[in-house]
Amino acid sequence: MSKQMQLNPKAMLDATIYTSPLTGRYCSTDAKIIAGETYRWSCIRLVWLAVLKTQVELGVLNNPPSSEVIQEFEEKLTQFDWDKIREIERDTKHDVMANISYITDHLVPGMGQVIHLGMTSEDATSNGEVLQQDAMLSHVIANTAHFVMSALKQVEKYKDLPMLGETHLQPAAAVTLGKRVAMWVGPIMEDLFFMQDLLNSRCIKGVRGATGTYEALLKLMDGEVNCVDIFQQKVSEKLGYSVTWMMPGQTSPRSWDVELVHRFTSLGTNLAKFATDFRHLARTGEFGEPRGKNQVGSSAMPWKQNPMKAERLNSLARELLGNLMSAHMTQQCQGLERTLDDSAGRRMYIAESFLTVDACLLLANELMEGLNVFENVVQSRLARMLPLLATEEILSLAVKAGKPRQDTHHYIMNLCKEVWADLSEGTIAENDLLVRIKNDPDSPLVGIQIPDNLDPKNFIGLCVNLCSEFVNSEQSTRARLIAKQYKIEVEKSEV
Repeated sequence: MSKQMQLNPKAMLDATIYTSPLTGRYCSTDAKIIAGETYRWSCIRLVWLAVLKTQVELGVLNNPPSSEVIQEFEEKLTQFDWDKIREIERDTKHDVMANISYITDHLVPGMGQVIHLGMTSEDATSNGEVLQQDAMLSHVIANTAHFVMSALKQVEKYKDLPMLGETHLQPAAAVTLGKRVAMWVGPIMEDLFFMQDLLNSRCIKGVRGATGTYEALLKLMDGEVNCVDIFQQKVSEKLGYSVTWMMPGQTSPRSWDVELVHRFTSLGTNLAKFATDFRHLARTGEFGEPRGKNQVGSSAMPWKQNPMKAERLNSLARELLGNLMSAHMTQQCQGLERTLDDSAGRRMYIAESFLTVDACLLLANELMEGLNVFENVVQSRLARMLPLLATEEILSLAVKAGKPRQDTHHYIMNLCKEVWADLSEGTIAENDLLVRIKNDPDSPLVGIQIPDNLDPKNFIGLCVNLCSEFVNSEQSTRARLIAKQYKIEVEKSEV
């Protein structure tokens, strides 16, 4: 590009600066708040508050703040002057110290310099991040439960709507749409259960000091081991979490991050499978996305009805795989009790995994709730293939009548190829396979009853029963209980 066509960024005094598309375009407001710095540092302040209250209770402070001052701090937990905090951080080059200084010098000056006593930075941040991450988990669980409830309704609604099944992305035996939706939602229900189990099992690192030995606390407690245990228990009770049985160094085990990001990635992957299949069915004309009145499909082609939401879901879900790899690499490479090579990455891949899966869920819920099923297309695609599908039954009848299986299979296969070629080339308008079989005097199927009328519902196997079992299963019942817990509307399906 010539220099005459280059733009000078420094000349754009009122220019908008880069922000993540996740926060600018794709995510819910609630998710952006939970992932934000105000929420994170409010959680960290909860840890500081629990530690401070416990230290006052145990009488380990020489000049403890009054109950009124502690109450003032508690009331201001979510108040931040970020310009001032960042100004302090530019000077200290340390985010935790900047936040401590802001609290003691500006937010609650009557507190005195007692915040963070006996703690290292990770005692505040690692424990506080557990609170923030649990809010992330709860948010994702609620939206996943919403998707599952919508999907179960669609399983019930379309339990007996026959449609063409596909293997290798080629026509195969018939299924029903309800069975297909159940296929999509089953793994997502598993993700729901895994996330709920993870949330129920979460714990905190505890306040352990620079290398996880309780050295600073032990000195503060005049060497009284029992007092250290009591202190830890009281902090744990105030935060509502048990302390891990593991023996961490300075930080919480980074395997916790791996598990959290893995759960988000697994969910995103299963939602993306749904989106991929949705796009295939939009390609065949059987499905359509919910569309706005003035929505544009293409700037050049006015007729286009692109599956944009499903495509966007696929695009977003791919990013989760990279985040998971970063979390694994941090777990591998963090040295001994702690190295700081984890910090910058964790600020991105934890928050962005959460925001990405939130964006995926928003799209998936729109697609499932607003599912457009074009039943005439569904029926016509299946009808074109029904004579071919009937050959499986005809082959079984022939073998039962004593016909040689391999010879009969070979005959039917060659005849199917002829019909398929004629359909593809436009030689025939309708599939006349069964007529050809009946009219062939050399057919090995002489004496076998060839059906005249093909009812699609005779080719769906146990789909209706399977849908009924799925919707009324123990797993679906558990999903409904989780949905109720998060105040998601639940309608008991009767299939």
